[in-house]
Amino acid sequence: MSEIGLIQCARHGQVQAAYVCRHLLDGLTDRSPRGVNWLMDENNAVNAWCDGCEKFRLANGNEWNDTTEAHAKIKLLCRNCFDELEGFDTLKKAN
Repeated sequence: MSEIGLIQCARHGQVQAAYVCRHLLDGLTDRSPRGVNWLMDENNAVNAWCDGCEKFRLANGNEWNDTTEAHAKIKLLCRNCFDELEGFDTLKKAN
């Protein structure tokens, strides 16, 4: 694994970064499924957003811009914490 994109997680140590919308981060706490859309960036970091953010993105030009990013409020998470989402939500990779 490349050192690029590694973060220090209190639970998992040094792990690959993941970037998730605020709604998915809330899902780690309340375990409410929100639907997960994701892709890998050039550093092999996960970029993920919920179905609600996907609907908002599609309704606002079908792209990530200042408006859609403000809605999503992307947060940094470790890849292992992101993988915990698989336990209670269905993952679908974005095209």
